Amino acid sequence: MKLNTYYSMVDFMEAEKQFVNTDTEVGSIVLIQRPEVIYVSDECCDVDYCRNNNIIHTQETYMYASCVVMDKGNIILTIKRCNIDGKSLRSVFANAFIDYLKSKGLDAKSDGNDILVDGYKVASGVESEFKNGHRYMGYQISLVQNMDLISKVCKKPMIKVPKGLADFGLTTDDIIEFCNEFWKKY
Repeated sequence: MKLNTYYSMVDFMEAEKQFVNTDTEVGSIVLIQRPEVIYVSDECCDVDYCRNNNIIHTQETYMYASCVVMDKGNIILTIKRCNIDGKSLRSVFANAFIDYLKSKGLDAKSDGNDILVDGYKVASGVESEFKNGHRYMGYQISLVQNMDLISKVCKKPMIKVPKGLADFGLTTDDIIEFCNEFWKKY
């Protein structure tokens, strides 16, 4: 079974609403096509800048991160599972992705919810549990980074410097293939 594919977070979030309270296990990949921002509050995101520059921006109160800036080339992987034997799906993915990056000769490691390569943040994940016991995992995997856009949109100071995996020789097809293989296994 392949991952569902979407081309914007707005389309993905609308489509996924139907699965939240069901026993359906869902895996999706979002291939970002233009700048998009998801944020918790106006305190962390320059909403006026987004509005004035026609950047899709969506406020989500359930997020762990304060402001997520995505540009063309970023990939979001989400998985909703009903039963994973109490394991952290985020940790299972992080370990598998780190092993994959290491197999490509990269110095990858986990740092909290983030995956770093050569000290740069290349991916960040969240995991939550629904009231019905189902788990949801989401990972933003950066193929490219638009530091100019990040600096204009995010109001909070940057703690970890991001970098795209394309800077380390990986392609969109590489990441999609890995994500599809992960979905089949887990």
